[in-house]
Amino acid sequence: MHRIFVAAVVFCFVGLPHAQEKASRNSASYPHGPDAIPLLRELWDFSADNIYPTHLGERFDSRTLKQLEDRLRSADSVALADVLNPFLNSLGVSHTRFYDRRHQTYYMLRSLFSTRDLDSPQLYTIGVQLDDGEIG
Repeated sequence: MHRIFVAAVVFCFVGLPHAQEKASRNSASYPHGPDAIPLLRELWDFSADNIYPTHLGERFDSRTLKQLEDRLRSADSVALADVLNPFLNSLGVSHTRFYDRRHQTYYMLRSLFSTRDLDSPQLYTIGVQLDDGEIG
């Protein structure tokens, strides 16, 4: 069972059980470099099958996946979120983003899913959520 908050497709690193298990065994706090390729492939397949509107599934082609994998192979310090999010942004669909442990939203979503109760999250917010990014 995938625990992923999906409005269009929103991923949190805790969303995929295999990824969470690997992170627990790994000293890294988020997926990066070539080690992130298996998770990229898992997210890629899930996204292609579940993206809305469905015609965007065509954008998840093998050539684009190879380009993203090559970027991850280029340096051990490249984070999966930094490679995957520009592609997701290019889809023009709201609520389509991959969050890792560097993002505040990761902790909010993780808290929400760990309690599974909208009225009692483990991480309290004031109803405002900011994300780093460019304005424009």
